[in-house]
Amino acid sequence: MFSEACTERRHFWGSLSPGLEDFGLWRLNMVNSQPGRYAYQQFAGRWWFLNACCYRPMNIPALQIKKHLDGNGLAPVYVLCGEDEALISATLSALKQMNESGDMPGSMAVEFDSVDDHRCIFDELYTRPFLGMAGKRMVVVRSGTDLVDSAPEQLAEYAAAPSSTSVLVLCCEKLDRRRNPGRKLAASAVCVDCSKVRWSDARRWLREEAARHGRKLDSAAGYALVQAVGPNMSVLKRELEKLILYAGDGKVIDQRAVDDIVPESRSRTVYDLSDAIARSAHGEAIALGETLLLHGESPEMVIAFLGVRMRELWQMARLARRSTPARQIASEVGVPEFAVKRALGSVRDHPDRWFADRLNILTEADSELKTSSLPSRLRTIWLTNVVSRLCGTRWKR
Repeated sequence: MFSEACTERRHFWGSLSPGLEDFGLWRLNMVNSQPGRYAYQQFAGRWWFLNACCYRPMNIPALQIKKHLDGNGLAPVYVLCGEDEALISATLSALKQMNESGDMPGSMAVEFDSVDDHRCIFDELYTRPFLGMAGKRMVVVRSGTDLVDSAPEQLAEYAAAPSSTSVLVLCCEKLDRRRNPGRKLAASAVCVDCSKVRWSDARRWLREEAARHGRKLDSAAGYALVQAVGPNMSVLKRELEKLILYAGDGKVIDQRAVDDIVPESRSRTVYDLSDAIARSAHGEAIALGETLLLHGESPEMVIAFLGVRMRELWQMARLARRSTPARQIASEVGVPEFAVKRALGSVRDHPDRWFADRLNILTEADSELKTSSLPSRLRTIWLTNVVSRLCGTRWKR
C-alpha cells in the first residue's frame, strides 16, 4: 500500500517494498488520484509504469480528449479504439498539437500505416530527441491491431516500461481485452473511445464547442443541426463553423440560422417523414422517403434516422400518458419543447404495440441491408416498401 494519500498531480515520498531505501527515495507522480487512473514512478532517470491492482485502465471518450490533455498532459501510451475516422483524426490532431507545443522543442511525429517489421517501430520509440532536446517523439501506428497480434510480448514489455522521450499511439478498430495481449495493453495505456458518437453526446459537444467560440447554441438549433447531418463529427464541426460565421457578432445561434445555412435540412424531412408515418399518410411518407434518397441519403441512414426518431416518439407518448408536462418530456427525452408539442399531436394515442411493431420493421430492414447487397436501381422500391409497412400496409409492385 502507498504510505501517503496521493493528490492530483502532486508528488509524495514513500517506500513501496522492502529494500528500496538502499536505492534512495522513490518519487511518484500521480496523474490522477482517483481509482482507474495511472501512475508513474521515477528511478535512476527512467519512468516506469505502475500496474497496481487498485488502478483500473483509463478509458475516455474521444470528445473529451482535449479536456484530458489540458488536465493531465501526455501519457506514454494511447490506444484509439473505434471505427469513426473523424474522431480518430481529431484525436490524433489533438495529441500531435499537445506534443508539438512551444515548450517542447524537438518534438516530432512518425506514422506507420502498416506493420511490416515491428522492430522499426520499437527502434523509433527508443530513439532519443535530436541533441537531447526536451521534445518527445510521437509514434503513430495506424494498424495497431496488427502490432498487438505480431509483437504481443514486446508491446507488453514496452507498455510496462515506456520510454520517457516517446509517446506511442495505436489505432485499433477493436481491442480484444479478453485475450492476454489486449488485456495487458488496456491495463497500461489510456484507451480513447473513437466509436460512433451517440446523438445526445453530439448535441452536448456542439454546445461546448460553440461556447468555446463565444457563442451560445440554443437547444432547438443543436437538435436541428444533429438531426440535419447526423452524429458525424467532421460534418458537424464544418457546419458549426459556418453557423458561427453566419451569426457574426451575435452571441446566440438559433434554429432559424440552421434552417438558413444547412442545405435542405434533413431534420425537417425526417420530422415530416416520421409524422407522416404516425398519421398513416402513405403517399406523403413515400414521397418524403424518395426526397431523402434524391438528396443523397443512403437507405441505411434513412433507417437509422427513423429508428432514433421512433424511439423518441415512443418515449414521448408514454410520458404524455402519465400527464407529464411538455417541458419535462423535452428534458427527459433530450429534445426541444416545440418538437414535443408537434410530435404529440400525432402519436399521443398510439399504444406501445404500435411503436414496437414499427421498431421491429426497422430492425428487420436494418438487418436486411447489412446481410445483403441492394442494387442502386432498387433502392427507391425497397425503401417504398419499408415506408408502406411502417404506415400500416404492405406496398405491392
